[in-house]
Amino acid sequence: MRPATMYLVILSLAAMSHLAVAQNSEVYKWVDADGVTHYDVRPPDWSVAEETGVRIRHTDKQVLEARLKHKAEKAEAAETRQRHRADEVSEAEQDRQKIASQRATNCEQARGRMAAYNTARRLYRPMPDGERDYLSDDELDAERIAARQSVDEWCTDS
Repeated sequence: MRPATMYLVILSLAAMSHLAVAQNSEVYKWVDADGVTHYDVRPPDWSVAEETGVRIRHTDKQVLEARLKHKAEKAEAAETRQRHRADEVSEAEQDRQKIASQRATNCEQARGRMAAYNTARRLYRPMPDGERDYLSDDELDAERIAARQSVDEWCTDS
């Protein structure tokens, strides 16, 4: 291996080991002159410090902030999704109530029409000139059948 290449390899390894030391540090313990026990990642020059066997990883503030921001964004998105689902449920219930109300109104009208057709001896269609066009027996039967079908359609749950 050429000396320049060897130098670059050694320099790269040194830089990588420096990064590893910067991220993971040994915790040292020592007692000062007053008898107070201290813990730190850098042992003092003036005292003998012992390794505790505890290794710490320094927090990368940018990574932590990015993670917290992402977590907050996910929570906000989940909250928005839940609001939308609640709105959809509410709208569906309003639609269901509106349809039920319309069906009840239509049912009432259909029953009234059927009652009128079944009690009337003769039915007629009003003419534009104010005259009446009376229905034949076959036409009356057809109207009574249509009224019964209308009641069946609107007055039964579907």
